[in-house]
Amino acid sequence: MPNTSPATSHSPPDSPVRGLDPLILAVAAAIVFVSIFPRATAAVFLGALAVIAGAIFAQTGDWKSLRASIGAPLLVTALAIAGWSELTAAWSPAPFASFTKPLYMLVGTIGLAVAAGGLRSIENAALRRVSLGLLLGLLIAGAILALDTVTDQALTKFFYNTFPSLRAGLAKQLTIENGVVEQIKENNINRRATVVTLLLVPALYAALTAHTQRVRWGAALGVAVIAAILMRYSAHQSSQAAIVAAALAFGLARISMRSARILTGAAWCASCLLVVPLVSALHATDIHKNEHGLFFSARHRIVIWNYTAELIKKSPLMGVGADATAAITEARAKQANPEPVEKDGQFVPDAARHAHNAYLQTWYELGAIGAVLLAMLGIAALAAAGSAVLAIQPFLIAEFAAIAGMIAFSFSLWQVWFQGAIGLGVLALLVAQQLSGANARR
Repeated sequence: MPNTSPATSHSPPDSPVRGLDPLILAVAAAIVFVSIFPRATAAVFLGALAVIAGAIFAQTGDWKSLRASIGAPLLVTALAIAGWSELTAAWSPAPFASFTKPLYMLVGTIGLAVAAGGLRSIENAALRRVSLGLLLGLLIAGAILALDTVTDQALTKFFYNTFPSLRAGLAKQLTIENGVVEQIKENNINRRATVVTLLLVPALYAALTAHTQRVRWGAALGVAVIAAILMRYSAHQSSQAAIVAAALAFGLARISMRSARILTGAAWCASCLLVVPLVSALHATDIHKNEHGLFFSARHRIVIWNYTAELIKKSPLMGVGADATAAITEARAKQANPEPVEKDGQFVPDAARHAHNAYLQTWYELGAIGAVLLAMLGIAALAAAGSAVLAIQPFLIAEFAAIAGMIAFSFSLWQVWFQGAIGLGVLALLVAQQLSGANARR
């Protein structure tokens, strides 16, 4: 088996960093900030892209350096999905949402393409500091999240009670008695877990490429402990699924890169193209009716998935429109004389505001065309990972698997903070890929 360890396949690219310079601190602060206020991830991601674009231009002094590689299959496919999503506004019952929500995906995709092509013009020493800032920020953010996870968000309650101004806009998320925050809904900490989870893989790469062995293994252990706490104590099963998927993909890639790409690609294509019959078959087992089997939210998802799968049959080719699920669900709820609905186990069959499964949501909102484009996007991403330096490939595949696992059970595909969290993870791996390539050329 080839040695693909980033810690041993090459020597460090730069001299060790002495102290914490402003760039390291700025990146670390940004990571901690979005891990505490996850809804800010959308703006922070676009801000990071803008900073990188500015750094590329500052290094080259040439606007041509900011041109994305339009011919790259990965970029072409991503732009095709964003473009098709925009087109669905023409027949969507929520045309404004169907047109505006994909715009964030479009801008983020172009920004990542610019970064992928232009990072080589930025000094490796600066990229190294970005990587160290990510690692430091993730360790701090993970420690805070772990503490809140095992203490029912005691730290967050303390800050909300100490600084009441932080409660602004969070009335629906907080239970307040006599001016004291007594309870916080799981929504916020689940979002926080998502952000941290999607940054675990790039943080692990940064840890394993540290300059000294003591820091290297200490930081890697810290990342592993954060992942273990999320697996053991977090109530966000989507993050747990993402961690398991990433660990399996990383382990397989360490054994056989070719097998990892083939199996991951097969699982991705099956999720994209066969999700409708798969969720229908799962529902037919009646496992969602066993209150002593799966946990509550899993059983509820099975009902939502099956209901959405039935709706797909009404517009299987072109879909109902990007982000139109919520509008359709709300319109159905406002009907004057709705048809009586028989409960499915404990649950009333409905599509909710979204399908809680990006593969199913894609089929419903973007149709078979969108599902095929999504499958092609995954294949293009895995092909791009296969052309990277060998040392970084297991991390690229692990991050791909983490994203694939996260979107299978989690938030709406069109929530911009969620897209931003995914984008930050990809951006961090692009920085790692550039560093690994520079190291390999030494």
